[in-house]
Amino acid sequence: MIDLFHRHEHGPDHEEQEVRQLRRIANELTTSNIHLESISKSLECICKALQPPAAVDFQLFQGEKMGAITGIQAGSSDFFTASLVPSNAAPLVSGPSFSVTDALVVLTVDTTNPFKVTAAVDATDANASFDLKVDGTTANGPITHTFTIPILQAPPPQAVDFDLSQGA
Repeated sequence: MIDLFHRHEHGPDHEEQEVRQLRRIANELTTSNIHLESISKSLECICKALQPPAAVDFQLFQGEKMGAITGIQAGSSDFFTASLVPSNAAPLVSGPSFSVTDALVVLTVDTTNPFKVTAAVDATDANASFDLKVDGTTANGPITHTFTIPILQAPPPQAVDFDLSQGA
C-alpha cells in the first residue's frame, strides 16, 4: 500500500511514479472488471444450457410393456403410465393428476408412482371409449392432454357343447 502521508519526503519524481503506478493499477482493475463481466455472462449462458427444458405435453402408455393404447375390455382393468414430453423435461411443479369422463370407469393412482394409474371399466359399460385426461403444472404453467381409451366389449360366449334334438 502506498503511504500518502510521507510523499513530501520523497520529492516530485517520486510523486510522478506513484501517480503512474496508480493509473496502471486503475487500468488493470478496469480490464479485470471487463473480464469478470464476460465470465459472468458466459456462466449464465452455461447454466441456462444445462437446465432441462420444461415439459410441453404428456404421452401415455398402456400395460407392463409400456405399449400403445389398445383399450380395456368391459369388466376388466389395466394400467397406464404417463410420461413427460420431452423425455428429459424438468420435473413437474405439481401433478400429474388423472380424470375420466365415464362414471363407469374408476381410476386408482399408484401409491409408489404418481405417473401410473389403473383404470377399471365396469362390466355394464356400453360406451365405445372413455377420455383419460392427464394434467400437470410445469415452471412455465399448466399442461394437459386428453387420451381416448377404447372400451372393448366382451366377445359372445364360446360354444362348449352341442344341443341335439330329435325331429318328429
